[in-house]
Amino acid sequence: MNVRFWRIALVVWLVLIFLFSSSLFSADNTEKILVFDLLNYVVRKGSHMVEYAILVYLWFRSLCVVRERFARSVVLSVTLSVLYAASDEWHQSFVPSRDGTVTDVIWDASGAILMAIFLWYIYQRGTGTVKRTVLG
Repeated sequence: MNVRFWRIALVVWLVLIFLFSSSLFSADNTEKILVFDLLNYVVRKGSHMVEYAILVYLWFRSLCVVRERFARSVVLSVTLSVLYAASDEWHQSFVPSRDGTVTDVIWDASGAILMAIFLWYIYQRGTGTVKRTVLG
């Protein structure tokens, strides 16, 4: 797949993140049973991590067109993703049924960093086929 595909996928993902931050998708906090509260929390925070891990990957595939710029592309991908996470939380602070929180940015950044570690691992230890598939 070419860079154009990854850039289109990146824009679509950025728009989806923005839309999920709107009041249309705000969580209903009416459940008061402890097990469900815990499960709800784990799923929501896990989804933050996955959402931003995917964002890092899309940034990376959009930016890393030259293999010699791998490290630079990974760092830039994480940086742009964390900045977007912060702007997303700021956006949520203006949505009536949502709250923008620093802890959510930390969860987002955690997912971003985990993806960076995964990419670095593949770059260092992956076989040729795996590298071509994951890194391009």
